[in-house]
This record gives sequence, structure tokens and C-alpha cells, in this order.
Amino acid sequence: MKRTTILLLFLLFVMDLICGVPHPCNGRVYICNKEKEPTETEFTDFEAWITGREKEVRRLADFGNWYYQGWGYSIEVGNFPTDWKVGEDLNIRLFVDGYESVVTSLTLKANSLDTFPDIILIGGPDCNLSLKNFKCAVQSRNVVISWITKSEKELQEFELFKDDILINETQATNTTETQQYQFIDKDNITDEETYKYTLKAVNLDSTVINLGEIEFYVDILFTDDYEGDTILYDVFPNPVNYGQEQMIKFAVKVGEIAELSVINTDGKIVESFEFTGGEYEHRWQPDYPTGLYMYKLESKDYSEVRKNMFFNSQTEN
Repeated sequence: MKRTTILLLFLLFVMDLICGVPHPCNGRVYICNKEKEPTETEFTDFEAWITGREKEVRRLADFGNWYYQGWGYSIEVGNFPTDWKVGEDLNIRLFVDGYESVVTSLTLKANSLDTFPDIILIGGPDCNLSLKNFKCAVQSRNVVISWITKSEKELQEFELFKDDILINETQATNTTETQQYQFIDKDNITDEETYKYTLKAVNLDSTVINLGEIEFYVDILFTDDYEGDTILYDVFPNPVNYGQEQMIKFAVKVGEIAELSVINTDGKIVESFEFTGGEYEHRWQPDYPTGLYMYKLESKDYSEVRKNMFFNSQTEN
């Protein structure tokens, strides 16, 4: 019995050396206008890599990384060349039925399973839109839901649901250029609660395409007993890479309203958020071209700018 136990421990040790710490990351993919998940034969390839280790990209031909689950796919990062670490960002791009998906990412956690936050939409010739991303973020005591389309045609509107209840209808622009959308959910947001947000697109013929679903855990990182003046601290990390989450720490004097803006080198405001009195740690995940960006916090009696360099490996070819 003792010998068997020692042998089992030795085998586990060897497997850990070969495969690293097991850690499956699951995701779903939806074929546009077919209203179904792709079959295993329709998956032609994938690319998966951890941010900062792009040279270790894994593909379908690499043994032990990819598993088809019927409802979607699973990536086993325990079999990557370098052991994964908690807090690292895993990125994936899928090739399905001759079409290439956008890149979607997740931050690796210490639990036994990670799930990509959104359904990847595959754009085909008959598809009315190409969805670049769909994500949620905390702003003050609210949840900001945003999505970006790379192209649209023959759409009526987008519908946003919270826990299966319709909370917003946004008119589509039907443009071939990249378009950004945003909705701020201010209704009964409670700290340390999880909400389900579902995004759908309505075609001109009233048919509906399900674009994605996010189970979003609210961690406000906000204190309203702040008694100091308005101030903007340094952002972290700096520089920041694609797929990383950035922390912008600042405080707003009680009784004031401040606007936090992200500005590119052309002087264009790419994103802006409004905050009331309190102390904040605002989480933001950029998705813009590589370059220098300015973060400006401005209120009635205060204005401060900090600079940050962003590297987007997805736009560099």
C-alpha cells in the first residue's frame, strides 16, 4: 500500500512536469445566421496564447491543448510550453468554416475552470454584422456595458437584457466602419452581486441574433467617506499590453462632479466617464491602436493629466 502511494505521487509529479498545472478554459462560438454552434468538422484551426508569450502560440496541430465539447471548445493551458500563472491573460482566435473570429481574452484565475466572457461571433458573407467585443465594467456604483461592431447592415437595433429583462434598445447605425456603443446600468446595482447581461441584434425582418452573454460580478472598489480634495494618481500598469486590465486610481471631492477622459495623441476623447464625490479604483481594459494615451481628470476646480503607453499586438502586422 505504501509503495503504491509513493508510485502514484511520483506519477503525479511527472505529469505535472510534462503538462504543468491542469487548467481548462471553456468558451462558446456562434455561427452567424445559422443559429447553431459549429460542428467539430467546421472548426478548422485556432490560435491561443498568453499575453507576453506570443511566440508560444498554440494551434490545432499541437497535441493536448484543444478539446471540442459539442457545445463549444476548451483550451488546456496546463499543456502550454511555459506554466501559466494566476493573473495572466489568455487570448484566443478561432477559424471556423473558412472564417476568422475576432480575438477574445480572459484573465486566468486560481479556480479549476475559466470561461471566456462572451460568445465569439463568426462573420460570413450573409452575416449582417461583425462584433468585435462585448464587455462590462464598473463605474462608480453603476455598470457600464459596451460593445463594438466592425461592420453592420440591415439592422433595426440592439437589445440589451439584464437577468432576462429588457433594459435598453439602441438604434443600429448600419455602417461599414467600426462603431462603439455604450449603456450605463444605474438600476439597483449592489456590490458583490452577479448580474447576467445579454446582447441581441434585431434585423430589419425582425429576426433576432444572440450576440453574447456575460455573467458579471460587481466589485465596486469605491468609498464614499472620502474627505480630501480631487486628485488623479498614476495609472497601473504602465505601459499596458492588449488584454490587460488597467487600474486608474483617483478621488473626487465631496460635492463635486468630475469627468475622467481617455485622450489619444490627436486630442480626441476615445472614452469618458463621470464620477461624483468619493475615492475610486477604476478598472479599464483598452482596445485601441498602439500609442500614447492621456488620462485627464477634470472638475470645477481641478484638472490633471497622466500619460500611459498602450501596446496592441492585435493591430501590429
